Amino acid sequence: MKNKRKNDFNDDIPSLFEKWLSVNRERFIHKPIIMEKTKEGISIKYDGIIPEIEAYINSGGMIVEAKFPDDAMWDMLRDIDIGIDITDSGEYFCTWCINEHQKLYPTIEALVYEHLFEDFLQWSNEKISTEKYLILCSVGNGTTWAKIIDADENIDTKNVVALFSMDESYRKWE
Repeated sequence: MKNKRKNDFNDDIPSLFEKWLSVNRERFIHKPIIMEKTKEGISIKYDGIIPEIEAYINSGGMIVEAKFPDDAMWDMLRDIDIGIDITDSGEYFCTWCINEHQKLYPTIEALVYEHLFEDFLQWSNEKISTEKYLILCSVGNGTTWAKIIDADENIDTKNVVALFSMDESYRKWE
């Protein structure tokens, strides 16, 4: 698929998310709550889930972050990028997808809804659960990472600096 005309359609993503969410909020197991809207985007948290997990929607896509209790970003749990362009025939596609996997959409909304928001919904319903835990890990050189784990998952606690049940019933950090 040849990229013939450039145009910046991505600025519409936060407003499209609000529109999509107003119709699809009930499909989430833990409903997203819009915490803040700025010209850069939207920040959300999940109802009934620890504040250390926060999502951001902006012109580049969506990320879900794990934060330390002092509000410092620790790691991205999910990153869904999107670049929007249009073919000469007026169909929209994601510029980040490999050509063989690019799909054409009749509207920007169709592209963003399926490619970005439905992916976010599916991930959220699979990973965001009061039955799971968030672990924050670190090694001495400043490398940090986060992971969502099942309650019965065995973990090597050597590098764990924080452990939270997603329902806030258990919180421990160094």
